[in-house]
Amino acid sequence: MLWFPMRRTTRSGTVFAEFLGTRQSLAPLLANAVLRESEFQLDFEPSDLVPPASTAGDVDEPASLASNPLAEDAQLPAKRPRLEEDISVSGSHRRRAEKRRKRIEAEGHTARPETKAKYVLTADFQSVNLDTQSLPTAAGSYVARLEDAEELWGGKKARSVQELLDRGFHLVETSATQAKPLVDCNDRVFGVYVGQPEDPTYEIAAKSAFQELVDAGLAAKFPAAFKQHRRGRFAAINVGLSYGQGQTTPSWLESDYPATARRLLQSENFGRLAGFASASMGLWAPRLHGYYVDYNTKLQAFGCPRTRPFPASVFAAAAFNFGPRVWTFKHRDVLNLPFGWCAIIALGSFDSKKGGHLVLWDLKLVIEFPPGSLILIPSATLSHSNFTAGGLFRFVDNGFRTEAQFEEEDPEGYARAQAEKEDRWKAGLALWSTVDELLQRPRPSS
Repeated sequence: MLWFPMRRTTRSGTVFAEFLGTRQSLAPLLANAVLRESEFQLDFEPSDLVPPASTAGDVDEPASLASNPLAEDAQLPAKRPRLEEDISVSGSHRRRAEKRRKRIEAEGHTARPETKAKYVLTADFQSVNLDTQSLPTAAGSYVARLEDAEELWGGKKARSVQELLDRGFHLVETSATQAKPLVDCNDRVFGVYVGQPEDPTYEIAAKSAFQELVDAGLAAKFPAAFKQHRRGRFAAINVGLSYGQGQTTPSWLESDYPATARRLLQSENFGRLAGFASASMGLWAPRLHGYYVDYNTKLQAFGCPRTRPFPASVFAAAAFNFGPRVWTFKHRDVLNLPFGWCAIIALGSFDSKKGGHLVLWDLKLVIEFPPGSLILIPSATLSHSNFTAGGLFRFVDNGFRTEAQFEEEDPEGYARAQAEKEDRWKAGLALWSTVDELLQRPRPSS
């Protein structure tokens, strides 16, 4: 793969973004993946049958997700002391706070124009030799095509960074706070190494979340069988809304360790990480973020009692991956929405120069992944080592019914929907931002 440095400049010649460029497109991967799609596609493959009752490995979002300095990039000023309470002002503040809380629960965090200027215009864009249209999705683009034996070959072997570099991979060096958007040959941003916000309280939250995860894992005393699944040899608990396996309506994932799942879902630290991930998607892919918000609203109106694990996040599901050492096999999360993004946050204490890298096999990238950092990628279509289930979107588009019910109750509508599926992946790609769209300097808020 040929990499060469490129830079973006203003008319005056000022450099505002540097990136590595290639001449490959991402589009073929996505179109190529649209081969099979069915609501009866299982949430596991035959190799996942140990342990048979476990839901481990259904979704690959490490304990991650999150409230955010991208949406809250400055600390609130300290309140001035006052001798007596102004009841009218106090009531107004409460009403505004309640309105903001409800908006966040409905839509997730959104980034301010100043935040966009701060993070987007200083980003280091990484242009890769890939056409996103070739990403592997199943027919209809609601879920991804299952991996085949050739794709997974050699994926269970631990490899050093040097070994990957010797095989032609490119090392992407990162810093904790500078974003590195991933750009295909059509100038489309299909993923982002976000890093973390410049806020010491976020770092504290990430470290505290890691300790909570360690403590919860020790208390759960997971048996050896629970640590065996197609994504690796570690315990994982999945939470959130799911649809598949022949279900007639979406349902909340039932964990074998409900007390552990409840404990982590109630964590303010994980809530903050979840809000950060959601706000980051809103910053880098606002149309995609809006797509999630729209479908969450429809699912809630349909009557799903709970649509998301974390109120401040648009993602419908999450996974807590327990250590002490989490290393995943090469895989894709085939049940995620192919053009949707998966939020992955690295937790722990390690030297990211020596280990903990995220490997994107299709792109031949080895990305440094410091503790507390976030990356957003279409995990259903990119093989990686280290979600929202696509079936939920299909359920909504089918008029809140199964494929079989749709065909029986509305044959003409069903036929139209099947025909529209042929080009659905193109509509999905259009939800991703282009470099030029992101680099439009936002106007300061009044």
